[in-house]
Order: sequence, then C-alpha cells, then structure tokens
Amino acid sequence: MAQVHYVAGGHAPSDEQARKLALLAEHTPGLVRLEVYPNVDVSGEVPSGVVLFMDPAARVDPGAISNELFQVLSVSRVRTKGCTDAHFERADIGAAVAQFAAHPPGALQDAQAWDAELGGRDAFVGAYFQLRPDQRTKDYYIAARGTAPLVVQELKRQIASVSSETERPTYGDLVTDTRWGAAMRSGAYMAQRNVRRAVASVADACNVQVRVCGDVSAHTVDEHYAPPDRAEPDWEQPLHSIASVIVNGRPLVALYNGVAPREHCQTALGDGRFFVCGSPSEGISAFQLASAVALPTSALPGDTGPATASAVAPLAAGLVWEGAQPPARAYHSATDKRFLRCMKECGWDAEEHVQRLVPIAAKLYNPNVRRVK
Repeated sequence: MAQVHYVAGGHAPSDEQARKLALLAEHTPGLVRLEVYPNVDVSGEVPSGVVLFMDPAARVDPGAISNELFQVLSVSRVRTKGCTDAHFERADIGAAVAQFAAHPPGALQDAQAWDAELGGRDAFVGAYFQLRPDQRTKDYYIAARGTAPLVVQELKRQIASVSSETERPTYGDLVTDTRWGAAMRSGAYMAQRNVRRAVASVADACNVQVRVCGDVSAHTVDEHYAPPDRAEPDWEQPLHSIASVIVNGRPLVALYNGVAPREHCQTALGDGRFFVCGSPSEGISAFQLASAVALPTSALPGDTGPATASAVAPLAAGLVWEGAQPPARAYHSATDKRFLRCMKECGWDAEEHVQRLVPIAAKLYNPNVRRVK
C-alpha cells in the first residue's frame, strides 16, 4: 500500500475523505506515494487536491487520470485606460463563451475549426478587479479556468482501447518522447489555447484590451481569414497535469490533480504571486510567495477546497450560467485561518497581505447542464 502524506495541515479530512483516500492508496496499481493537500475533494471520479506519485514502469489505468487533465488558470491584465466596472457589467459575458461549443476543441490536433468553450467541471471565465493600495483605484483582469474536456476523454479512450496489457502505455510513456508523450503535449496545448481563446472572447465582449496574438495553429477555411485571437496571459498556472519528477533520488511520474507543481508556481511575470480560486462569489486570491524555487512542498493548492453543503452561499450579482438550476458548490474561504496557516507552510510570505481579485461579471460551468451529442 502506498504511503499517504497529508501536506501542510489545513483542513483535517473527514472520515469519508480519509476512507476514500485509503482505498485509493490501496487499490491504485503503481502508486508509490500519495500527497493530500488541504483542498482535497473526493466527490469526483478521481480525487482532486492530491498528487499521485506513480512508478514510471506501471501500466496506465485510464481511471486514475483526472477528467480535468490539462486544466489551467489564465489571468490577463486589462490594458485599456479609464476602465470602470460599467465596461464589464453591461457586457454579455454569457454569450461570449458557451458552456458547450457547437464546434468544441475535440481532437488532439486541429483537423477542423473549433470554438472556445468553458472547459469542464469548475470552469469559469470572467472580469475581476483588484484594489490598489490607496483602496480607491482599481486594476482590472480577465481570468479563466478550464481544460478541453473532449480532448481528455479521447486520450483516456485511446489508452483504454489498447487491448493488450503489455502494449498499454506506462506512466513513463506519458512524459517521454513517444506517441503518448506527443499526445499529452498536444492535449495540453489544445486546453491552453481553449482557455486563452475564452479570455480573448470575453475581453472582446467587454470592449477592453488584453495582450493577444493570433491562434496561428487554428484551422481556417480560407487562407485569407485571420486566425481567431487568443490571449497572451500575464499569469498562468497548470492545475491538473502530469510530469516526471525525482523523489529521494528515485524517478517517478507525478499526477497533479487540483494543485500547481512547485516549478510552475512562479508565474509568468516572475512577481511571486500565486493565485488560489475560492468560491465564485469570493473570487481569486493572490498569495505572495517567499521564493518559488525554495518552496517546502511539491505543489500548492489551486483552490480553497470544498466545504460542507450547509456553507453554500448565494451567488453574487454578475455571475451567470447556463440552465435554470444554478451551480451550487461550497468552498472554504481563502481567509480562513486554517487555510492561511496551510499557505504559510507551503511558502506564502505572511508579511504580505493576501490580494483579492473580486468578480464583476463571470460565467460559471453548470454541472446540471449536459452536452448534447
């Protein structure tokens, strides 16, 4: 049975969480070590808020791969001068990005044109503000979290379709320059482009500017058509990923579910900010890291983790979704003392105040709505 290690204290797991994690550790072939973070969530098919360290020689179990594989959080600073909340409040963000696009990113390569979509469980895209130190002036951001769900499904289907056990890929194959490694890189690139296109679409709907470039990899029906825009984010964090690692001198393959690998915690601007998503109404919290290269843990939690159902709060004004029944999930607060203690143990410089990106208008993924096939 693999070793289970609870990282940085934080919220003690419930009896149900502890039971499911023990079963995971006992019945996952090739699992060497299981790290559990304070944002652990066992409500899905594959637990989130964990890192699974796998033997590279073990055969891949598709059921052990997160359905949110390749999920990223992308944040772009709004460049438009003289912005106010009204720029975003009057925009139709709900129409800017569909929960399920008519032509979704659904292949491991650009065989045809596709449109951005929200991108899986807990996905969102929206406009946020952050108060400057004077507590009056605001900076504005467009942020999105998501993956490319059909790409992940296709990858898992291809792995499961290998009938011979001896020909099924190993976890090591997923991170090396093989057919499977190429599929992983292509899938991660497609998910990243989907999220960045969503950011660009919302910026366009709000009539504000963020850094963009043409998505030159996109398929176009005519060479005279310009490719769609995709954002060039100021910060981006992978939240569900697979990578090769060395643990105590031993090569392993790490499955990061709902946590950002340590080497990716230093965001694109190198300013030491690490973003943690809370409830949709709370928004996104930015923690200043003491030093990303010297973090004491393998990863940092990408969200605050689920709370009890009784903690579900009404969704704030400006949040929209598809379907009549609203998405209802409860999250711990990023200002909860236990979560702050966890972040401090993970490398947060507690001398720095937690900054907050407050939602103005955002579209949320609604699990009550299903894709029409």
